[in-house]
Amino acid sequence: MAKIDRAIAARVRFGCVLADAGYGLSAPFRQGLTARGLAWAVGIPRHLKVYPVGVKLIWPVAMRGRPPSGPFRTSCRARPKTCWPTPSGKM
Repeated sequence: MAKIDRAIAARVRFGCVLADAGYGLSAPFRQGLTARGLAWAVGIPRHLKVYPVGVKLIWPVAMRGRPPSGPFRTSCRARPKTCWPTPSGKM
């Protein structure tokens, strides 16, 4: 990011930032490009999952084992036996 910041400070004109999968793997790098208002395209490794901004992931609930311990609460919808953990804890 320091090189990109130096190029911006030197008023270098460019259309977008292109990077390989090594940089594309880094979420802070991608977020830094977005925070600077830059258009960018990066490669990503095959195993990395990318979703549009509006997608909300619903994590499955284990049917066996110890109950979850952590910051997640469960939110039951529709049927009482179907529950989804929500990171915010909102019901």
